Formats: sequence, C-alpha cells, structure tokens
Amino acid sequence: ESPAEKGGLLPGDLILSVDGRDLHDYNDAVPYIQGAETKDLSMTVERDGILKELVLPDIYDAAQGKNYIGVTITAERMQFGFLKSISESFHYMGSVIGQIFDFFGTLFRGQASSSDVSGPVGTIAYISQAVRYGFEMILRFTIMISISLGIFNLLPIPALDGGRLVFLLFELITGKQVDPEKEGMIHFVGLLLLFGLIIFLTFNDVKMLIG
Repeated sequence: ESPAEKGGLLPGDLILSVDGRDLHDYNDAVPYIQGAETKDLSMTVERDGILKELVLPDIYDAAQGKNYIGVTITAERMQFGFLKSISESFHYMGSVIGQIFDFFGTLFRGQASSSDVSGPVGTIAYISQAVRYGFEMILRFTIMISISLGIFNLLPIPALDGGRLVFLLFELITGKQVDPEKEGMIHFVGLLLLFGLIIFLTFNDVKMLIG
C-alpha cells in the first residue's frame, strides 16, 4: 500500500530521474524525493532495458512529516569513459557540497543534534570503518573531509580565513583599516570558542563510542 507499489515501481527498477531531475549519483535519489513539492511524484525508470514513466501518488507521509515512497534504494555500479568520469566526479563533489549546505540549513533551523556532528575522535572512528570497505570508500571519505574543512574554513567566524575575509571586505567597503589590536582580540576570542567546540565534540565522540 505504499506510493511506490501504487505507482507500479518494482524491485530491480533502475531510477533515472525523479520529479524531472536526472540522477547522477546514488546520493541524489533521497534528496530529490524528499524535496519534491508535488502531491504525486513522477519518476523515470529503466526496466529490462525499457524506459517507463511512473507516477507515485500521495508521497507525503504526515506521520513522518516528509515525503516517503516506501522502498529501499541501493546503488548499481556503472562504468564510464575517461571524460565522462571527470564530469561525474565534479558532479559528485557538487553533490557533497550541496549536502554540507543542507546540513547547515538544518543546523540553523535547530533540527540538528550533537549526534549529527563529529570531532577528531569520531572522524578517526569513521575512517577506520571506511578502511574495511576498501580504497574507494576511503577516497570518498577523504573528499568529503577535504570539502567540509574547506567550507568550514571560509565561514565568517573569527580566527578562520573566512573571519579574516570579513575584515578585509569591511576595509574595502569603508576604506578604513580596522584597529589591529581589536581585530586580534576578536580572532583570539574566536579561537577560544573553536577550542571549546573541539573539546565538546571530542567529549561527545568518546561518549558515543563508549555508548
């Protein structure tokens, strides 16, 4: 009785597009489904080499407070040529960046919890798990960490490069130089807050690992 069953979706169907948006990566599927704003969801699938257009009715589940079609989605490995692999790699990085900013959105809306973030200890624990799944998982995890650190460093937070850019932008707009002593004090306070965040996340990581 799920929307997927009512819409004719079958086990083994290869999902190619959701709500008119083509899927380039496994990670695109769920966000596209949950981001659909229509009552019924259109979906293009490949079944036994034949393309089929499906409509899944009443996808919004009031009990869960989100769109829900009632299936488990798994990935299918595909082989690409050299140039196509490069373009898909850039799309994968774009998908990771999108997921990071989506998390910032949930954070600012107060929908995230301390269990949704990790510090140094938690990161090492996740890396140890990734090692068990092979080099590809390690590479994907390394990409995610690198992009996350890059974005975090550009946030307008004192003591980070993003905080320094805010002062440079202020000087560019106003034509006045900020007092170096005051700027240094602001960065120092920001550094203390960052240390506090690291200590909190480390404590939270250890608590979760023990639990």
